[in-house]
Parts: sequence; C-alpha cells; structure tokens
Amino acid sequence: MFSNKTSNGSTTSLDFLSLEEIYQEIIINGDCVKEVRLLLELRNWLNGVCDFDPRSGQPSPLGNSILTNKIVKQWSVSNGVPLKDRLSRIIEHSKESVKEISKNPKQKVFRENKILPIYAVREVNSSSMHWLSHKSGRNIREKLAGKPYLKAMHRRMSVDTTENRLFKDFSLKLERYLIEKVDALEIGSDQSEYEQLGSIKKWLKSDDAAEINLWANLPPNNTLLQDKSYRKIWDAWLWLQRLDEDLQNDQKRLLADWQTALFWTIISKLKQLDQIRFVEQPIFFDYDNFQIKPQIETKGIIYSKKDSKQIQNITCSIKRDEIVLKNGKKVISIVSKWNDQNRKITISIDGKLKEYKPSISEMQEISEHVIGELFNIDYNALEIDKKTDRITQAEDLSDIVIDICKVRPDYINGNGFRKLPFRLLQQLWKTKDQEIISLDLGTSNAVAFRPN
Repeated sequence: MFSNKTSNGSTTSLDFLSLEEIYQEIIINGDCVKEVRLLLELRNWLNGVCDFDPRSGQPSPLGNSILTNKIVKQWSVSNGVPLKDRLSRIIEHSKESVKEISKNPKQKVFRENKILPIYAVREVNSSSMHWLSHKSGRNIREKLAGKPYLKAMHRRMSVDTTENRLFKDFSLKLERYLIEKVDALEIGSDQSEYEQLGSIKKWLKSDDAAEINLWANLPPNNTLLQDKSYRKIWDAWLWLQRLDEDLQNDQKRLLADWQTALFWTIISKLKQLDQIRFVEQPIFFDYDNFQIKPQIETKGIIYSKKDSKQIQNITCSIKRDEIVLKNGKKVISIVSKWNDQNRKITISIDGKLKEYKPSISEMQEISEHVIGELFNIDYNALEIDKKTDRITQAEDLSDIVIDICKVRPDYINGNGFRKLPFRLLQQLWKTKDQEIISLDLGTSNAVAFRPN
C-alpha cells in the first residue's frame, strides 16, 4: 500500500514512512497522500472516541452507549478542524507538565571546590587543607596574607538534573515534530499544538535550558517515576521513542483499522434505530493496536412496534478482515479491499462490490447501505430514535425540587414538572482480570444479567 521514494521525493508503495515523512508527503501532495490522510483520519477517529486517563494516558473503558454517542458526535465535526494523530495524544498528555516544569524545574544542590575570597567561605574540607599545605607560611594567617583567597566548598542550586536532562531531550524531539506538523496540517495559532510549540521554543532559549546537559539514556530515577509532572514527561518521552515503530505497525494494519472503525460506525447507526436495542456492556481499548473490544458479544434485539411478539435477535462481530451481521436467518458479510490502481477502497457487501474513496467521511454512507441490505429496505425509511426526553437547552435550576425516590427522578422548577433525561442507575461488571468496572446505565436501552 505504501511504496519506495521516487525522484521527486514522493513515495510509491511498500515503503513504511516515519512521522516526518508522513507530514512531508502531505506538504508535497505525494503519490501516497490518500493512504497518509486515511492513516491520520483513523487515528483522529480513535482519539475522538477514547477517554484517556489523565495519569497514565491510557484509554479508559467506556459503556456501549457512551462509545456510540461519541462516534455520532464526530459526524458533525467540521472538516476544517486539524487531525489529531499519535503526536496529538503525546501533546495532550504532557502539555500541563511542560508548562509546570518550564516555570519551576527541579533543582539540586551542586557542590564543588572553588577558589573563593575569604569573606565568601562558609565551609572547608580536606581539599581546602591540602591546598593550604602547598602555600608558604607558618600558619593560616601567613599563608593567606598575600592573597586572601581559599579553596573551599561552594554550594549552588543547579537545574542540571537527570529528570531535567530527559525533559530537555523530550522538548528537542517534540519541537522538531511540531514544526513539521504545524506546516503539514496548517495548524492555527488557536490550537494546542501551536501553543505547545511556542512554549517549548521559548524554554529552549532560556538560561535553564542552556545549563542542562544532554540526556545519556540513564535509567529513570525516583523523580521521573513518582513525580506527577515528570512521570508524564517520562511516559510521553517513551511514546516518542517508539513513535516511528508504532506508525509502521499502523501502516501495516491500515485496512484492518479501517474495518474496525467501519464496524463501530455500523453499530452506531444501528443503535440510532428506534426498534433496535443493544446490550449495555464495557468496551475496552487497545490504543496502540487500534482494537476496540467488547466484554461479551455485541448483540441485541429487534422488535416490531406493530406486534410486540415479533422479536428477532441481532449479533454483530468482526473477525480478521470480515464484518458479520446476523439478523435471524439473514447473514450479511462486509469485506474491504484496497485498490492500488485508483487508490480507493472496494467494499463487498454480500458479494456486491462498490468503490469508495479512502476517508472516514464515507463510513456513514457505507453503514446506511449495509443496514438497508440487512433489513431489505432503504435506510431512510427506517425510524430513527429522536430521544425527545432529553434536555435540549440550559435550564434555570436556581429553585428546584427533586424527587429522588425513583430511578429517573422527577423535578420541579420555574418551567414546570420535568423528568431527568437519564436514569440514576449503574451496573458493576467483573473483567477477565477480576477488575470491577462501574457501568453507567443512564441512557441505556438494554441490560445484561450475568453471574459476573
């Protein structure tokens, strides 16, 4: 899918690109720009649906409803917003730490033997005595009579610490990547990347940065592992170190990542339908490998409003390169293939082929086509759940009375009698690692009852 560089500096297929080469490919509008754009769009999509733990920077588990709502919200995001790639996650994780350390870097007491005037001497040691022994004179007064200076212990505060050396190395690497990104993705001055670049450039020109020596790949000390700010810099520095390796893996998995995003887009479209209920469950993320894993099989029910006894099961799964949807006896198979000739993606829906441009924006149309095939009806003819019970505008809650004796409490304010737009209900799930996860059922429409 990616290829070797040509004479004009562009790329043609089989060659894996570093982050700087990816940005350069966008700037020169090279032969692989469509693949590169899709690579960034997919990572931007994943960044948008993940909730990252502020301490570790890893994605936290989400409920099925929360995940699909996040995907739906992405459909309305303007195309003019810069893409959030792997580097964006590093920036978001470290930006507050960069500000804090730039203002108040850790310092240590630096001890050195130095020739000082007598009035400045505060401490002497064996080196002082050894230095005096080489001076002429019978006592200290005679030895210092001609030149009142003494070699003594001098203490000063220094920012040249192990953790600050790593911070400087991180800043130098990040600055290089940010310069390329700002140019390639046309990032404006109102974006966090632009702000981060300015902060780093300013600090690298400071006296503190000039005093700090280069990082020498030392093992991390307690400050790097335990300090709130420096720990984030350590994590972000490790991510920077393996950034090109991670991007290589992304390029190898490009079509598989497309299938993963398409699968969850289809689930989100199905969940919008009024007659479908999907079981609420925890969803886990493997950020590096672009995997979104439900705790149990993604399944639900389809019911008819005309006849409540007409109920069908629906199951959705993704295995390797194939998405499978089962509605009763009907099975729909979706397979994606890359076309090297015209740089498009060919989608096979039960053997029917259609080509689409490689872009996240095409997934809504593909999903609607799939759902139409599943129900043997045009997607636009299906009834969408409008969720009319949700609050659509801010309310004045200065004087309010709440009845808390219900799962969905009632409340009264100046606008009259209302119900909360969600339920005060949670469910505890036990993971395979015996970890307990609290699942919000506030907006769920189907719940699983299992031993765990």
